Amino acid sequence: MNTEFNESIYNLIPRTPPPQRQPLKYKSVFYDAVREAAKDKKFSSRTMGVIKTKVETTDYLKKQQKASPTKDTPFQRSMAASEKKSRVPKANVRPTMGSKSNKDFVKTNALTVIKSPAKQPKPRYVDSPGGNSYDLENSGYALKYSSKGNYGKVPQYINTRKEQIKESQRAYDEYVQERFRRGAIQQVSPEELHDTIRQLKQNWEEVYQHYQSLPVLTDTYPGKLRKERMELEMKQLEDDISVLEKHSVVYVTDRY
Repeated sequence: MNTEFNESIYNLIPRTPPPQRQPLKYKSVFYDAVREAAKDKKFSSRTMGVIKTKVETTDYLKKQQKASPTKDTPFQRSMAASEKKSRVPKANVRPTMGSKSNKDFVKTNALTVIKSPAKQPKPRYVDSPGGNSYDLENSGYALKYSSKGNYGKVPQYINTRKEQIKESQRAYDEYVQERFRRGAIQQVSPEELHDTIRQLKQNWEEVYQHYQSLPVLTDTYPGKLRKERMELEMKQLEDDISVLEKHSVVYVTDRY
């Protein structure tokens, strides 16, 4: 029989509630080891100095103690006599009243305006029927650079460079003439130079004919060496011909 809903004398006695048990929390097995490792190798005041430091109450840094000594010079204001202003009038001095001038300010202003140059309007251009105007100077339509005084003239640095080249050529010609007088060099005549170029071209043609007669596939070591030797020989002949054709005057010497 359920006595909860029935009257009973035992229900009048207060009952102590049962203690509430908190749920168990997770605790790692390495908890104690981590705490000991965190405390290990730690020392107090290791980087911040001694904890208790004696403070000097008499010998301490005072104001302007480290400042460099400077000579105290009074403030002097240099001003010319003409630049000095007049003294301030006293309170009992009254200004002069009713002073008149014979100057005609209207006429003076009129003459100043007449003699002054007229203000030139800023050049502008209109590019639409509605009358939208823009600055003409920076638009690119105005002849800005061709109107300058130095337009179309050779710059000064180019003239300087030409003078330097002429001076170098003159010094070289003097050197060549000096070598001529000593007999150290000789000039090749135009006929001899022409014959030399013709002979070099003929040699190149002969080497080229032999080069054309080589087999397409060169699979032997002596054949490869022969082909490379002929290519080097043609390249050397081409360089010699190019050098001689570029210069109309050639000098030779026996001394190296």
